Amino acid sequence: FSIELLDEVGRHLGTGVATLINLFNPEVVVVGGRVAGAGEFIINPVRTAAMRQSHVKLGHNVRFVASPLGAIAGALGVAMLAARDLFEVEHLNPSAYV
Repeated sequence: FSIELLDEVGRHLGTGVATLINLFNPEVVVVGGRVAGAGEFIINPVRTAAMRQSHVKLGHNVRFVASPLGAIAGALGVAMLAARDLFEVEHLNPSAYV
């Protein structure tokens, strides 16, 4: 990626993040997926845009971090959902094994 492209993507993400900050007042915003691999090159423009566009009392207390999972975050989430559904108590029928 070029730095200019990451800056533009970060500004657009920051606009959406500002809306989420105004709605949910989070302590931390985690940037994940493939863009997280860009580290501070994506985090800085996201932070700048989000702070500029969010409510002053909310946006300035938020920490912005890149997910350490990177591009595998989505696949890991899907696998965890599948595992959770597979091992739910109501799916297990102990009488079938007796």
